Amino acid sequence: MPLNPDPSVSPVSLTTDDGMVLHCAVAWVGRDEDRRWVFVDGDGVDYIGPQFPAGSPAPTSDGLRRIVNEFWTMKRALGQAGMNARLLRRQLAGLDN
Repeated sequence: MPLNPDPSVSPVSLTTDDGMVLHCAVAWVGRDEDRRWVFVDGDGVDYIGPQFPAGSPAPTSDGLRRIVNEFWTMKRALGQAGMNARLLRRQLAGLDN
């Protein structure tokens, strides 16, 4: 599943409520080019985040912090904080059944 960075949204770094530093960018994901947030941790592991609808303005820094914290809290609660995008792509493609 290809990731194509969206140059219209500048990447930023922020620290989550639990101290995790994530680099945040927007990319077009997959064949259908679903525009999503992509978060990269300090080890270079990337996580496919929530959708970023086309035509939406970039969120404020507080808005982005809320998006990231909600996403990261959910991933941890589901035990998926260690599930990176490569593994998720393989599962979605049915390669890891």
